[in-house]
Amino acid sequence: MQSKPTHAIAVVAFLASLIADPSFAQQSPRDLYERARILDESNQSVRDAIRLYSQFISLAKADRAYAALAQYRIGMLYNRIGRKEDARRAFKSVVSQYPDQVDLVSRARSKIDAAANRKRENGMEIKRTGPSPGGRFLATFTFPPGVSVSRPVIDEKFHRLYVVAGSIADAQEDEKIGPDARKVGGYVYGPSTLVVIDSISLAIVKTIPFPVCTGGIALSTANNKLYTSEFLDGHVRVIDRNTFATLARIRAPGYPMEPLVNPATNRIYVASQGFPGNDRLSIIDPITNSIAWTEGVGGSLSGLAINSATNRIYVQREQSTRVLDGEDGSVITDLAQMCVVAADPVGNRIYAQQVRGHERPVLYVLDGNTHGILATLPYENVSYNGGIDADSRVNRLYVATPSMNQIIVIDATAHTEVNRFSITQPESLTTDRVTGKVYVRGRLTSNCMQISVLSKEALEEEAPPEEFFDDFDGPELDPAWTVRSGKNTYSLTQSPGRLRYSISEATERPHPVMARKFRGEYWTLEMKVSYFMSATGGGRDSYLGVSFGDPIFVTQLRPDANAICLNRRRDDWNGCCPGEVGNFFVEKGAQFSFVREPPNSADTYVYRIKRNHRTVTIERSDDGISFTQLASHTFESQIDGHLQHLVFGYQAHGLNNGYVDIEFVRLSAGNRLIRQRPRP
Repeated sequence: MQSKPTHAIAVVAFLASLIADPSFAQQSPRDLYERARILDESNQSVRDAIRLYSQFISLAKADRAYAALAQYRIGMLYNRIGRKEDARRAFKSVVSQYPDQVDLVSRARSKIDAAANRKRENGMEIKRTGPSPGGRFLATFTFPPGVSVSRPVIDEKFHRLYVVAGSIADAQEDEKIGPDARKVGGYVYGPSTLVVIDSISLAIVKTIPFPVCTGGIALSTANNKLYTSEFLDGHVRVIDRNTFATLARIRAPGYPMEPLVNPATNRIYVASQGFPGNDRLSIIDPITNSIAWTEGVGGSLSGLAINSATNRIYVQREQSTRVLDGEDGSVITDLAQMCVVAADPVGNRIYAQQVRGHERPVLYVLDGNTHGILATLPYENVSYNGGIDADSRVNRLYVATPSMNQIIVIDATAHTEVNRFSITQPESLTTDRVTGKVYVRGRLTSNCMQISVLSKEALEEEAPPEEFFDDFDGPELDPAWTVRSGKNTYSLTQSPGRLRYSISEATERPHPVMARKFRGEYWTLEMKVSYFMSATGGGRDSYLGVSFGDPIFVTQLRPDANAICLNRRRDDWNGCCPGEVGNFFVEKGAQFSFVREPPNSADTYVYRIKRNHRTVTIERSDDGISFTQLASHTFESQIDGHLQHLVFGYQAHGLNNGYVDIEFVRLSAGNRLIRQRPRP
């Protein structure tokens, strides 16, 4: 689970020496309380804090307000270290011994009731749905609002998926979190739950509550243990893989983040925040369950990646990645202006985002030994925390792009895009090499997280063609087309031999009707189009074109939008004006080369779009024989390797009865000219 940004808590360094001082026992009761409070808030020695609170209670019985508060804090501290029964007894003492302290009694009773409810419920309520229509999503697990979810971890041997879930909210939402929540740095953190899912049946088989807020989880197959971070309490919890019993809690510096395991060496690594300008990396000895080595990383870190093929650790910093030797932590090099997102030990490749200030414009594929750039992929702002996973079994690279609401499937050798999946705000993904399933952690809303399971069949979907021909001469639409706005929007029978789609309702923004994906960087696309734009009912536009990557290129001019657009517009309410025919390019969300011309008498055109790597030209013919070049544009590298979509759509500012007829669509590879085929 990714924690909210945290702030270091001030720690009084000399507390231990004061506690050990013989004169310390002679201090006044209020001094005892203050020293217990400092230990409590700094989380440096919970057991000493409990002892000092208890001493204060025995010496200050007349000071009932503070004695009741000390008793209540004892209960909270016992909760913090997982001694639930001791915590319950402490809260019951508040209720029975201090009935005049109404507010504390009420809070103590709520703790007792909440503990009883949690014991009855035995875990949080997680809604499971699926499979989805068509079977692309085998299952979806939706977590309660306000619950943050860690990156999924797959256990291929036991056919399990592990994920940690817990509540995080702004401090003002304290009451929504629960009685065991802790406030730190403006946020409130509730206890976490380990959720275990069967990767075959996709059923939740077990939920294990933790007494404190717990972060991401890691699996060591070498010693059959799970490791998870208690970042607010400065520990790493060691869990038995078979029984899920806690075996140890290892003290870690600062705020420990998600642990990582090197499966080749069985070394466990944990990065810790809370050290301004010099966060730390620690190595855990799995035999002694202790920190074997810890060092600063020369900056503020945000995560780790491990390449087990080279035994190198990649430490993500603000504007660079530091590469460390996994054996002794020595610095190998710094990768300037790069943030390493993931490593593929089988292919010995590293995946890194270019960093320019707060922007991450491209994704680099690096050689695992030399860090030389093998390829540059045009994907922006990939999630740092598990946004990439490589599956060497099928030679695929999966990339989660939250800003585009998509997962992109890439040929890991050719570095070309082969597929895309629409999914709301995917943040991380995990591939099961045994079943072929991909588990995607994403957001249904800003406050509600999901884990979606993609099917093997969907991932291995046949690659789109480099050539196709469709003359729409049958009653059924070719299944290669994806209908995006309902079957009533188009018809193959109203004008036989043509695809007709209607402009029949008002829309706030351009509205995609259907799309067909294809691949290739050298091609010619021809289509014959006739328009009937109506004469009343308000302004209206028809859009046809090609998008690079996203099949809804005209619905939002986002910074990642790249497209070629053909436009027929009529902008009147009373039949006074015929409108215009236009075309333009979209690159990185901006429009280029907008050309407008009056329509011809038949309002029928043959368009030809040619792509020669990054250069695209648009041509038009009124007779299908003589073509005139209308515009040309050379894109930058962000279109390289992208899947493309031929998209039909419209926008209308009022009700009308316009329509568009598509007589044929023809795509050929290699920029070969395709002449119009005579109709029978």
